[in-house]
Amino acid sequence: MSNQFNQCFTRAPISLNFFCGVIALMTAIFMLLLLNGRYGKQEDVKGLIRSESFYRLTAEKPGNVSAIYVNEGDSVNPGDAIFSVALLWQNTKDHNGVGNMAEETTKRLNETLVEFETERENQSENDDQLLIQKERYFNELTQSISIAENAIKNYHDKKRLYATQLRDLTRLYKDNAITKTEVENTRQLIIENELGVKKSEVEKSGLLQTKIEKEIHYARLEQESLQRKNDISRKIREIGSELNNIRMRQEYIVTSPIKGIVHDMGILKGDFIDGRALTPSVILKENSAAEPVVVLQLSSKQIGLISPGEKVFVRVDTFPYESYGVLAAKVINISTTPTRVSVDDKESWFRVKLNILANDKHNKIPMEFLADGMTVSASLRQPKQTLIEWLFLPVKQALKRNPDYIHAEK
Repeated sequence: MSNQFNQCFTRAPISLNFFCGVIALMTAIFMLLLLNGRYGKQEDVKGLIRSESFYRLTAEKPGNVSAIYVNEGDSVNPGDAIFSVALLWQNTKDHNGVGNMAEETTKRLNETLVEFETERENQSENDDQLLIQKERYFNELTQSISIAENAIKNYHDKKRLYATQLRDLTRLYKDNAITKTEVENTRQLIIENELGVKKSEVEKSGLLQTKIEKEIHYARLEQESLQRKNDISRKIREIGSELNNIRMRQEYIVTSPIKGIVHDMGILKGDFIDGRALTPSVILKENSAAEPVVVLQLSSKQIGLISPGEKVFVRVDTFPYESYGVLAAKVINISTTPTRVSVDDKESWFRVKLNILANDKHNKIPMEFLADGMTVSASLRQPKQTLIEWLFLPVKQALKRNPDYIHAEK
């Protein structure tokens, strides 16, 4: 039978050498792939294109939109009113059983506010009258002091005149040209002039003392008036604040935090806002030159596939890849902690932020085509390894982490 097998094999169209050659060639190719091929784990990740210039506004408390003050495309500045919300109304009776509590309280506060405003006006009028009175009094006092100073000056002038006259009369009296009576009369005039000087100086001193006392008196009156005015203003502010709180419990206004334009209005007058929905009521676009960025969400198993500064190619899902290609981006920040710490990698996500390289040669999508919120995808790959390393990587890592594993088994 062996001879028959050999005869059949000899007559076969394919010889044994051919089979051996094919097997050797396939083995060589397989070994070449094992040694030179490059393989690695690949993960597809998702993300978004985000722009830092959009602000999403919504109401904090539940209620109905009572008024809208802007339209789409309007320019707004910080503090401009966007829309107002009427809160749910609570009809509670007053303590005396007449009318609504909020209405009665508002009415009484408004009446008190009018009284304080009237008192402030009266106080302002009293301050004006006090100022006029003070100016008039000090003008008169200044005139009196000036008259006393002029009188003192006149007395000093007379004193010099009388002294000269007395010398002349004394010389004439020695020459027996005049009688002694005329000399005595001149001396009497000098004494009376000295008395006048002292009287005027005392009067001036009294006026100056009165001026100081009146300055202190009017300063105290002004201080008291200012204190009363401040007290009235403080009470007016307190009442205004209380009225605002009452209005805030009934209605409040959402204002703009930035300077920009109204990009989108997601509400209509009369719409109900529950205060908990994440959907923004109004979107504002800030006047900013900030470029859009890419934010990828990576799971705890994927975060090790990317490094800071690495260049990543992302695909914008809304544009056909065949027509537009990819966007080149550079990793600028990798979160070192997930948004939520969890063993389940479906709940534990890391944020990775990338800057779009606008001038990269691979980019075919114009930057103005990118809108905030567009979804993107990217493929991340482990460092390439040979097929042998890739196939036996778990065993290699286990031996590397546990060098005494084999000895321990023995």
